Amino acid sequence: MYYLTGVCLRQLGDENAARDAFEKAAMGDNTPAGAMYYNDQPADMILYRGLAHQALGRNSEALKCFHQLVDYGETHLFDTMRIDYFAVSLPELQLFEEDLTARNRLHCHFLIGLGCLGLGLTDRAEQELVCVLQSDPAHTGAVWMTHPESRALGL
Repeated sequence: MYYLTGVCLRQLGDENAARDAFEKAAMGDNTPAGAMYYNDQPADMILYRGLAHQALGRNSEALKCFHQLVDYGETHLFDTMRIDYFAVSLPELQLFEEDLTARNRLHCHFLIGLGCLGLGLTDRAEQELVCVLQSDPAHTGAVWMTHPESRALGL
């Protein structure tokens, strides 16, 4: 939200307010996590954090965010996942068997796609995000990141 606000304020010519919004967007943890629990940080937060750093001219911090997304995705792409039945923060009641390994694989492709977007590797980003959408057409993050309107916002 703060990153997008900063983009809008910058386009309106209010550079001081835009910098304030970008500073807020740049705060927080840069460490990606799996998509197993409801309290995990959404992956796109790291992308927006990196974009905010970039908007503030902190290119090394931005690159760190983008590379962490790609590195996490590539490192964990082939992990085998299983439920921790003692976890108290699962995102939904597990009534049906879900292939957690496949879910993890999609999440990793999404992370790689986000990182590649930040790095300007648009062909690879699109390939990764299309891979997500082929398996899960309702993946809201991948739908948004492939939507033409997201390109207008600097993604």
